[in-house]
Amino acid sequence: MVVLQSQLQFFSLLLFYFCRGVVYHRQQTEKRICRDAMSWKNLAALTLAVSLLGGCSVVERLVYRIDINQGNYLEQSDVDTLRYGMNKEQVQFVLGSPMISEPEYPNTWYYVYYHKPGHDKPEQKNLILTFNDQNRLVKMEGDYTPSPQFMDGMN
Repeated sequence: MVVLQSQLQFFSLLLFYFCRGVVYHRQQTEKRICRDAMSWKNLAALTLAVSLLGGCSVVERLVYRIDINQGNYLEQSDVDTLRYGMNKEQVQFVLGSPMISEPEYPNTWYYVYYHKPGHDKPEQKNLILTFNDQNRLVKMEGDYTPSPQFMDGMN
């Protein structure tokens, strides 16, 4: 609907600027006629061609699209606070609840963040945490780099 409105505005502006440069004159019936160099067939063909080309990417970029954010937004500073041997409660306090915790594999937590800015390419970041049977953090994988202090462990 928004695309259709913007296309109609585009075409009305196109017709306005086309007729603005053409000389107007009045007849006895007080009607204004746009005297142009092209015939009405050419004007109709031009309007049809512009309306068909209106769906191209040039016009699409003029339409606003919202940014889409989904999942767990994590900053590297939050990930840097993780240490080898932290229990699940401590990890959840630092990073929040995981996006996915599978019932078959309860010792693997997935933190997924998806960001699609307007017309640009989407970006997805993953963080996969693995716990041992004693609910202690033993492995960290994904798009975030572990801090150099990660293997130092908990005091």
